[in-house]
This record gives sequence, structure tokens and C-alpha cells, in this order.
Amino acid sequence: MRPLILPASAFSDVLLQRTITAIAFAGVEMEAYDTTTRGRIISRVVRGVDGQRHKGATFEEPEGCREVVNGRRHGAAPYGWRRDGVRVACRSAQLVWDRSNGRWGLGFQRVQLQNTAVGPARRDAALDELLLAAYTPRGLYVFEHDLRTGLARLGTSSATGLGINVYGPHIHVHRPGRKHIHRPGPARPYAYTCT
Repeated sequence: MRPLILPASAFSDVLLQRTITAIAFAGVEMEAYDTTTRGRIISRVVRGVDGQRHKGATFEEPEGCREVVNGRRHGAAPYGWRRDGVRVACRSAQLVWDRSNGRWGLGFQRVQLQNTAVGPARRDAALDELLLAAYTPRGLYVFEHDLRTGLARLGTSSATGLGINVYGPHIHVHRPGRKHIHRPGPARPYAYTCT
């Protein structure tokens, strides 16, 4: 069988189709990184922001951290660091356009509010403070979550944790010729903003 070779010009219309999210994030430096690397970068930035907000605090690695391989902790606790004994977790999400509902949204995943450990290490809560980092075309917005708003189950296993979904208002996007894209407006964070 001979291969069928198609030049890119044969399907250029498909290559030009881009999502509203991709258009909004065009030119944003962090888009060059894969989601895992971007998540690690955001977590480091948020930990630095936490250090700025709590000058003089003592920061420690979480209990249960067995080893670090390629910059990633294995066997780690459901929080990222301890600040003066406070267990702080950070979760990040990219702002995405929800085409079916006509709105922008954020979906934070794997938030473990309950400790799944057994034995003497078990405590009622898995963390004391949750910082959410919203990765947007205009910058990184960090919020301290109230541990109640927007919680949703992810699957049947408690090990997967919960999700936190946050949505903006419904917006009509006029797209003749894909020239008019409604970019998300400025956020109103109540914790800290990194731009």
C-alpha cells in the first residue's frame, strides 16, 4: 500500500480553526510549557507569594514526603507546604472558554479536603488553607479559598479528591470571520495578584 501524502495547503482551513481559549492565550509566555511544567511553575510562584504575605513565617516541606525525583515529590501529603504549622495546598487552573454555555470558567482538580491516611497520621482535615491560582491571559490571580464554594465530586474514589468549579457570566460572542473575541475581564482577587 502506498501512503497518501497531503500537503498542509490541502487542510489549511482545519489548521486555522482555533478555540476561543487558544486565541485568548496567544502570545502568553507560559503557553510554551506543558501543563505539568506550568503547574509546577505556578505552585512555586504561589509559594513565593505566600512567603511575601507572611514575612517571617517558617516554611517546611509536608509530612509524608518520602523522596523528590525530577523536582516532584512522591508519597506526598495532600498539601504543598507548612507555614508556621498551617498546612497549605495550592491548586491551579487555566481559564477556559466553555463553548456550550457561553462563559469563561476555571476547573480546579484533586482537592483533598479529607485526609485519607489511616492510623496515627489521620486527622479530620487534610489541609488548613487552600490557595487557588487562576492562570489567565492577563496574569496569575491567587485566591484564598473558603473550603466551601464551588465544590464538586470527581469520580467515586475519595483518593481523586474534589473539584472546584468557578464560572463567569454567560456572554454572547460575535464571531463572524473570527475577528471579535471577548477576552475575560479583570478579576477581583482578594488575596494577591501576580502579573
